[in-house]
Amino acid sequence: MQDSSNFIKDFIDKQGLFYNWLDSRRFEIGPFLMTRLSFLLDGKSFIVITDDERIWFEEYFLNLVNSKSTRPLVPFFSLKGFKLDNYDKNEDLLDDLLNIAFPDGYVYFYVGKDNSKMAKLAKSKDNSLLFIFDEEYDNSFCIKSNDEHKDIKLITIAQLINVCIDGIIFSRVKI
Repeated sequence: MQDSSNFIKDFIDKQGLFYNWLDSRRFEIGPFLMTRLSFLLDGKSFIVITDDERIWFEEYFLNLVNSKSTRPLVPFFSLKGFKLDNYDKNEDLLDDLLNIAFPDGYVYFYVGKDNSKMAKLAKSKDNSLLFIFDEEYDNSFCIKSNDEHKDIKLITIAQLINVCIDGIIFSRVKI
């Protein structure tokens, strides 16, 4: 069993050029990811939400994370079926619904800009997994929206998360 820093370093080293940017930030992303992903062991579910510009990421990630035939399905879900345009008027109702649907708890996994409705929703829970563009917060990971490689970086983050889930589920990494 490896510590999370070496586990992530080994993954980055095996992947090649597009993952080099992660190496310089692995001490930032590693503890952040492992802390949040450890909630899987507590039976918590993850609700993946994005701003409007990154809806593609939600679909990509959900397809990626549950496409492996070598591990059990993992509890990552979307709120796509819900009409959330006016959720802020019914925040308590949404929270009640999610608490009923996920009795062991849930974690928001948000990717997007800070000024979206979905960002407000994700920031309403302290344990959210936040990838925020252009803003730095405690317990979040910042990506610059003017970075020409931001989409590639999101894909590499998704693949890193997927590998970390394997590591956690199969006890290959110390949390």
